[in-house]
Amino acid sequence: MKSFKAHLAEAKMNKGFKYEWDLYDKLVAADLSPAGFSPAGGGHGPDGMFLYKGKKYNYEIKLDQAADYGQVELRYKNGSWDFGGKNQEAKDLYNTLGVLDFVRKSWGNQGAPRKETIATKLFTQDDVSHDYANFKDAFMAIPASVLAAHYAKKGTYYIQVGKSGFYHMDKDIAGIGTKKFDATLKLRLRIKRRSSKKLNMYGFLTALKIDKKAAKSDMDMDKDLSFLRI
Repeated sequence: MKSFKAHLAEAKMNKGFKYEWDLYDKLVAADLSPAGFSPAGGGHGPDGMFLYKGKKYNYEIKLDQAADYGQVELRYKNGSWDFGGKNQEAKDLYNTLGVLDFVRKSWGNQGAPRKETIATKLFTQDDVSHDYANFKDAFMAIPASVLAAHYAKKGTYYIQVGKSGFYHMDKDIAGIGTKKFDATLKLRLRIKRRSSKKLNMYGFLTALKIDKKAAKSDMDMDKDLSFLRI
């Protein structure tokens, strides 16, 4: 288990993780956090958990409505695009949506990216420019119900979004009276630079993004937790 100092050091590097811990601290102080729970911090398990009428419920946490959902690495293997990384949960969701077909349709005619085929010591700015020119952002519309159903399978029905408030996704399973998180979504393919230390330190990613924002909720963990005491 990580020490508190380790958690703080990681939080400084990740605003989303810090937000999870800030909310956790508020719930603990209000005696609304289940005993033994602590934030997953990007690992397995729910982002957050709260108590309502003596029962515990999972909830998702996003720093704001610009945050990514289900980010997955894309790799060019054996002449085609495939998923990489360890986010199997998101991969399973994307397989049901035909995301790899969309990736191959969008980027398949461009051949192999130079990032995947040229050694670091031989990599040049021309190679960077080639990849950015040939593997441009692409977007796929995703029904909002898909995200809600995805989290419901994990037993998570609620979401707290920074600057917007607290909502239910699939349904208000606890009967709190929450507003539905009705944002519309799109899937984005893109190149993302990870560091400026080396020319080839970038990757190919896909993630869900909010297209049309949800209206603000009248319940918000950042401002007032009294709605959980009813």
